[in-house]
Amino acid sequence: MGHKYFIAFLIGVTKVVYTLAACANVSETVYPDSKVSSNNIVETGKVNTNLFSECRDYCMTNLENSDCAISYILSNAGDPTGAGECSYWDTNCGGSCIMEYATPSSVTVYTCTGLNCATLTNPANGAVTAPGTPVTGDIATYTCNTGYQLIGSSSSTCGADGLWDTSAPTCSLIDCGGLGNPTNGLVDISSGTTYGQVATYSCNSGYVVNGASSRTCGSGGTWSSSPPTCVIEGCGALVDPVNGFVTMLQATAVGDVALYNCDIGYDISGFTSTTCGTNGSWDNPAPSCNPVDCGMPVVPSNGSVNAMYGTTYLQLATYSCDLGYILNGATTTTCGADGLWDTPAPSCDIIDCGAPPSGPVNGYKTVPGTTYTEVTTFYCDYGYLLTGPSTLICQADGTWNGTTPSCDPLDCGPLVAPANGSVATLLGTTFGMTAIYSCAYGFALQGDTTQTCQSNGIWSGSQPNCTNIPSRLYTCNVAIDCLIQT
Repeated sequence: MGHKYFIAFLIGVTKVVYTLAACANVSETVYPDSKVSSNNIVETGKVNTNLFSECRDYCMTNLENSDCAISYILSNAGDPTGAGECSYWDTNCGGSCIMEYATPSSVTVYTCTGLNCATLTNPANGAVTAPGTPVTGDIATYTCNTGYQLIGSSSSTCGADGLWDTSAPTCSLIDCGGLGNPTNGLVDISSGTTYGQVATYSCNSGYVVNGASSRTCGSGGTWSSSPPTCVIEGCGALVDPVNGFVTMLQATAVGDVALYNCDIGYDISGFTSTTCGTNGSWDNPAPSCNPVDCGMPVVPSNGSVNAMYGTTYLQLATYSCDLGYILNGATTTTCGADGLWDTPAPSCDIIDCGAPPSGPVNGYKTVPGTTYTEVTTFYCDYGYLLTGPSTLICQADGTWNGTTPSCDPLDCGPLVAPANGSVATLLGTTFGMTAIYSCAYGFALQGDTTQTCQSNGIWSGSQPNCTNIPSRLYTCNVAIDCLIQT
């Protein structure tokens, strides 16, 4: 036997010894001895030492590759020299050696197959992942269900001896541990501290939970959220001020802030915010909401303003002008939410009646002005008498209070003829006209022979008389008055 086959022999012997040791407790079936048959097939039983040795020797002698590692078997081997195929010690502790001649042109192929490890089972509350028929070198991986943690190795490798190299781990329920009571309160963990269990917090009388009132044990082994605290129960709800409102930013617990605001048109008087204190009281009193006051509007010159219902938000003020003045601008204004009147004050402009009526014929007028209470005076030329109003006044309604007068010539009126005489007013009896007196035949005129109508409407002079004259003293001419004879 050459050096090569001697080494193979030693390997084969080692395999036999290992397998027999591993299978010591397996029930044995002994097959009768047999020799290599004419068709070169040898079959052996499990512990038939002679047949094992014979098969081994035959295979070791005829096979060129026995280099498989311990606990591996050579199968499906062949070479051009006509070696054969040999399988050592399968998982049933049996073996076989099959000799088949190969043609010289065959290609040598050697395959080493490892021993199988046992199939693994899932741990309680977990799972194992491994090949269906694990062989040497295969790895199994263990995991636990949610809420459980792995105790032991998370993996195991199928060894050369057909055994897993580590023991199966266990899956233990996660425990988040105990919790301490908050100051002025309690935590209830009577249901346990393991995964999925809930701890409930409560506070002593007069205190409320500030934060989460319950916490759950999570899959990471920690409790959810942060531990709450117990704070003073709170300051109670706030009431909206009249014409305003209060806004709570959170609730009414210690440290919470409330904001005050007023409705449109109202100004806040007092604090705009208040905070719930540790003594259970709000630190600031509620403010009041007072209507915005615009103050009295500007009073226009020669006018007045009336804010009958006050000067606060939405109230109305009315403007008016004195007699003889007219309003120029808005007649009303409203107090706005900004504290200002919504329109500027108007002006009161004096009424102007315009030019008075034209002056009278034969007269004239004076016009010092045309505005309210101004007076226009009418005059007549010399010898004319004013008929109608001598003045016109500009009224509050913008009109003159009358019509233009007329200037009529003065008329001194009719004259009475003297007894036994007559008076002639051939051109009339108006200003400047002359009246001529005459006496009847036999009478003589004594006094003014004429009278003139003066500018005062009175005839000048006085009425003359006609006196009787004796016949011897005068002669008469029908064409002229009678004259006294000398």
